[in-house]
Amino acid sequence: MRNRAADGLRGIASLVVALSHFVHAFWPALMRHGYPAGEVDVQRMTVVEWVLSSPPATIFFNGHFAVLIFFVLSGFVLSKPAIDGEYTSVRSRAWGRYFRLNIPIAAASLLSWMILAAGLNWNHEAAAISSSDWFAEYFKRDVSILTLLRASLYGGLMGSTVLIPPVWSLKVEFLGSLLLLGTLALSPSKKGNLLALAVCSLGIVVFKPNDFIFFLCFFAGAAMNYLRMSVLAGVCSAVLGLIFGAYQSSSGPFFWAPSFPAANTAYNAIGAVLLVAAVCRAGIAQALLESSVSQFLGKISYSLYLLHFIVLCSVASYAIVLFGVYPLGLTFSLAIYLLVTIVASVFFTRYIDNYAISFGHKFSRFVGLVNKARSE
Repeated sequence: MRNRAADGLRGIASLVVALSHFVHAFWPALMRHGYPAGEVDVQRMTVVEWVLSSPPATIFFNGHFAVLIFFVLSGFVLSKPAIDGEYTSVRSRAWGRYFRLNIPIAAASLLSWMILAAGLNWNHEAAAISSSDWFAEYFKRDVSILTLLRASLYGGLMGSTVLIPPVWSLKVEFLGSLLLLGTLALSPSKKGNLLALAVCSLGIVVFKPNDFIFFLCFFAGAAMNYLRMSVLAGVCSAVLGLIFGAYQSSSGPFFWAPSFPAANTAYNAIGAVLLVAAVCRAGIAQALLESSVSQFLGKISYSLYLLHFIVLCSVASYAIVLFGVYPLGLTFSLAIYLLVTIVASVFFTRYIDNYAISFGHKFSRFVGLVNKARSE
């Protein structure tokens, strides 16, 4: 059965990513503690900016934490068939993963290219107004049709950010899910799943590939299927998860946490695991996450993730050019940004993402039938 709370959490996380990029682009002072090099003209922070840029307020626009939640949720959901002993489904899922993820990437890449070719991107002008050095780095040159084809066929899925910057995480999503599914498919039995997960996780830690913490999130999510958690433990886990999710190495409230090069990612990953465990294994915040708004966001989450940056660079940036980054301009830009992104995501989900899911499932079943026929 589908975990509706997990869907709701995924939807809220996708909205947090969209808010994170809006803040980074148009109000970079709020990101100063986490990304000190993101501003061109650094001004003294106001009281409002100081409050909003400090924990716990940062939890509402910490996109890095939200992406780690995606990885943990993927591990939890993808491994469920193996936990139930349905190994045929595990193997076939791996085959359909490319189409499920890449068809929407190809469509979004084409849309981004068309907007860029038409000269409708205003991110450089908006970045000059908001003093966001980070936002000014994108779309500095024209993108050829050949580059578009590469991004559509494999580049986007392999993390190429030339047309859709947020797809850097989809390389981890794709490779991490294949690594997890392969581990489960090769495990000797249902009882051997935990051992297989532990061995592969140890291998990831020992060999330390790029983004190894991200890959560990998938395995932590998979192991969560074996976890039992009381409501009290779930509440504690959720609180700790949100605390670690708001971690900032330069923030006063975290003076007690040891600092090291990958501290932000490590602590956010711990927070993501704790929060997902509280939601998926203890039922914490179930009413909120199964509400109509959360479920709606969950349904369009992948489309929202792919499209929001396109809207940010075009419609929202144009609003900033017209109205500036004063409170009224920011409010209007945020409103139109969210409205256009959500409306576009609804249509994208209906006509692109749902097709990708259906095609991925059909291809998975086809591969399963072929393998079954060969074995017989």
